[in-house]
Amino acid sequence: MPDEEGFIKELTKIDGLGKVKAKSIVRAGFNSAEEIARADLEDLTEIEGVGESLASKIKETFGTIPEGEEGDYVAKAKPKLDAETLRLLSVRERQKRSKPEFKRYEWQKKSKLSKASWRRPRGLHNKLRRHIKAKGHLVEAGFGSPSAVRGYHSSGFIEVRVFNVGDLESLDAERHAVSIASGVSSRKRVDLERAAGELGLRVLNPVRSNVE
Repeated sequence: MPDEEGFIKELTKIDGLGKVKAKSIVRAGFNSAEEIARADLEDLTEIEGVGESLASKIKETFGTIPEGEEGDYVAKAKPKLDAETLRLLSVRERQKRSKPEFKRYEWQKKSKLSKASWRRPRGLHNKLRRHIKAKGHLVEAGFGSPSAVRGYHSSGFIEVRVFNVGDLESLDAERHAVSIASGVSSRKRVDLERAAGELGLRVLNPVRSNVE
């Protein structure tokens, strides 16, 4: 069906969700944004190939409707993008599928090192610096995303980290989306989410009070 094909294409825009998993979601009965918004995380994780992390991304993309709440579904705000930006985002998505994982040299040998905290390898005899194949991938020019869409969220918005209500004043709801800093208190977070809603800004990491 044309509607299902369009929704599958919408699902594949989420990082880590390919066409095969998108079709599995539709076959499981979730063939619209409203149905996913009304679903629980547990319902999504029962689908083959969908884990908790991916289910959370899906819920964050399409929003939530608390159980028992009446009223029409209101889709989350979407960015206003020109054709060139859409093309570059598509290019970045294709690049990420084949991009290797960059791990810090010998991260697995010492518990204090994290594979996520990349450091340029140094030392005359460092095997990663010398491009010994079995030692991993070295960060080099050519692996980067198109410069015009660096800093863009996978939804198409420019992601902006905010700490207080004042940080929202200069943002454009058609271009920017808000990511609330992790150090913000619960009370301030509620105020930030309310203020963002009044300005029409999308919050990328809202508090999901109805998800346990």
